[in-house]
Amino acid sequence: IPVPNGYLSGQVTERIWLGVGVNIPFGLETNWDPDWAGRFHATKSKVQALNVNPTIALQLSDTLAVGGGASYQHLKADFNQGVAFGGLAFAGTAQAVAGLPPALQAAALGAVVAQLGPSGRSLEGAGLISGDSNAWGWNAGALLKLGERAHVGVSYRSKITHDIAGDVTFEGAPTFSLPGALAPIGDGLNAKFASGPVKTTITLPETWSVAAAWENDKAEVLADWTWTGWSTVAALDIVRADDSALSSVPLQFQDTWRAGLGFNYRFNDAWMLRLGTAYDKAPVVDQYRTPRLPDNNRVWAAAGFEWKLSQKARVDVGYAHIFIKDATSNLPNQDTPTSTPVGALVGSYTEKVDIVGAQISLHF
Repeated sequence: IPVPNGYLSGQVTERIWLGVGVNIPFGLETNWDPDWAGRFHATKSKVQALNVNPTIALQLSDTLAVGGGASYQHLKADFNQGVAFGGLAFAGTAQAVAGLPPALQAAALGAVVAQLGPSGRSLEGAGLISGDSNAWGWNAGALLKLGERAHVGVSYRSKITHDIAGDVTFEGAPTFSLPGALAPIGDGLNAKFASGPVKTTITLPETWSVAAAWENDKAEVLADWTWTGWSTVAALDIVRADDSALSSVPLQFQDTWRAGLGFNYRFNDAWMLRLGTAYDKAPVVDQYRTPRLPDNNRVWAAAGFEWKLSQKARVDVGYAHIFIKDATSNLPNQDTPTSTPVGALVGSYTEKVDIVGAQISLHF
């Protein structure tokens, strides 16, 4: 999946620089076969935040520079899953008529099953949720020069809360028409499977980073450490326009950190080798791991090169492989006794990721 980014900066006075960056700081996409065993948990999950970040930097002295900026984010999200219309309709009807005389109970359940069509209680379809949001945040940082060969930098990026508005579409949903006193039961099932507007709130986390670099004429050694406050994401709660619950997925993300080490070696004026590795903790807690994000702790191994075309242009190409620890799944059929049954999902995930990147830099 291509992930675009671009940056532009320019010096406006002896000590002031202005810039703007466009990137995707947060993004994920998982796709599962529509008829896989965990389809009632998820079939597609996609979240992408496009970030536009105008900045200003000030050279306060020969050794210290500071900067800051505003972040405008446009977030798009898609969450799809299978829906067991037959099972949910039968279970909902059975619960609704539990206190009625046996004859009425049988009549209601029989009418619902008859209106499910040839598939009866095994009738399935899909629930498709899509929405977007715009929100603002900010970032700041500082760079300190230590002697002639070393630098240390710190940076902070704020959390950003997105109030996402969108729609849910139920594909293949049945409709019900029950007679007389049973009519409200059919109306309730129709409302449960009705397409329409939905909303949710997601708070993308704040980050703190510390980085250091040391260089001589040929080589450069780099290191960084980043903390990310993923505990802002406790659950994915999606509600309808009237605030009635549509779905809820407990996540209980934990705060994480990432540590990286890099090495650059310049062979000559035109070519530079780049190597790097990192350890990256995942925010996912084993107990709450879902197929929407079956993540686990990972190790990065990366290599690339820089080709300097001229004094004003260069090309960077890189490759990274991510080693991800096998992850377990032990999700129950229901998170609570009153939540919608989705089927127990017990097993393990095996993942690997390969990333290829290319960048062109132009100096004016």
